[in-house]
Amino acid sequence: YPVLANRKKQLAWSLSGGEQQMLAIGRSLMSEPKLLIMDEPTSSLTRVDTENLFGVVNRLRQRGVSIVYISHFLEECKRVCDRYTVLRDGESVGTGEMGTADLKHIIRLMVGREISDIYPRTPHRLGQPVLEFRALAGQTKPGSVSLTLRAGEILGIAGLVGAGRTETVRACFGLDRVKSGTVLVQSKE
Repeated sequence: YPVLANRKKQLAWSLSGGEQQMLAIGRSLMSEPKLLIMDEPTSSLTRVDTENLFGVVNRLRQRGVSIVYISHFLEECKRVCDRYTVLRDGESVGTGEMGTADLKHIIRLMVGREISDIYPRTPHRLGQPVLEFRALAGQTKPGSVSLTLRAGEILGIAGLVGAGRTETVRACFGLDRVKSGTVLVQSKE
């Protein structure tokens, strides 16, 4: 991967999650495999790194390497896979040609029922704050994060690789040193 090729030597554990993923993929290719199994290979990659991976997958295909590509990102599967097999509860429930596959049909196979609303809204009431960050800053990341999570609420923390998602959560749980800010659990420090 060009992203890692131009970097100074670094210990693998000090790389970001996406960089570790790219390193693992590169390491597996060094043995020139005939069969390669990729389990959620893009889960921690940026778009650019994902495109690079797809280029590698296509070159491997041209060399005759067989690939088992495991992913829940159906658009990725549609793009790189020739055939699909859907597993549900440890059982194979469907297989077919990816080029002619209907993604709604694949989703039905995955969940075992008709899906009329992929993201159904469930009525609920938000309760009192259970977790709050007030200007939370780590030694390097996060810079300053403030958020409130209330009882009954689902909060997603999103960002590209290297944006500070992992560091934010690690600081919250005291796994990394905090430079400034406050973490409140049920309104208590």
